[in-house]
Amino acid sequence: MVQKNSQTTVQYLDFAKRLAIGAGSIMVDLEGKPFKPTKDINYINEHVAKEIEKFVAKEIATTLPDHNLFDFQPSLNAGVDYEWICDYVDGAYCYSKEHKISVTSIALQYKNKTIVSAIYNPWTRQLFYASKDGGAFLNDKQINTSHDAIATGTLVDVEWWPWANYDVDSWLHNVSLETGIYALHVGSVIHAACLVASGSFAAAVLGKSMIGKNHEIAAIKLIIEEAGGLLTDLEGSTVGYKNEIKGLLIANPSCHQDLVKRYITYERSTAV
Repeated sequence: MVQKNSQTTVQYLDFAKRLAIGAGSIMVDLEGKPFKPTKDINYINEHVAKEIEKFVAKEIATTLPDHNLFDFQPSLNAGVDYEWICDYVDGAYCYSKEHKISVTSIALQYKNKTIVSAIYNPWTRQLFYASKDGGAFLNDKQINTSHDAIATGTLVDVEWWPWANYDVDSWLHNVSLETGIYALHVGSVIHAACLVASGSFAAAVLGKSMIGKNHEIAAIKLIIEEAGGLLTDLEGSTVGYKNEIKGLLIANPSCHQDLVKRYITYERSTAV
């Protein structure tokens, strides 16, 4: 079993950082370049994600052949202690439009608990990473969430689109009118979560329902928690990997409960 701050943990974290940076290089190199669509790949973000997946899979198979790379086919993931979970291009739609906000996230789980995470923003060369009980870092400088409460000028990210499950955009618009918060759309919940971890944003909200082990959660949950923040569903419940997840609320401790209460009140007031 991997122990806190063990040499093995350090080696796994270094490997995760290398994977994230390598994936980011692919993302930058292929941006805007023509590609040949196939029956399974129609868009540039899908093409780039597949190329990054090939790179990550090869590196894991070569360096850590006893580890598994998570696949969305459950039969391929059974009975594995060490499992890598990746989101190859988060902010995929923005990437397809050459809006430079996309990131790659890499996480290693040991018996379904994340022990190391790395998230790389290749456009700004910012590497966020964490290890269990080892703190969260940005380019080798330890980071912590802010203490910003919900007030005028507080930055809160909201990730919502017309077919998202929960209308968090309308909710946060109302919160902004009531409190003066500055609600922004970063375009990538993983990118936004990193900004919460480093203290730039007070919170980030995702209006998407998820089921099961989710590649958007694995890396950011560890980084947020190691930075002193909280990651729950929209109603403040603990997020796991087995049941349905009712959106995400990623926040510093000073505003998390306030946002939970405001969301529950809003949800009840708009229920039919």
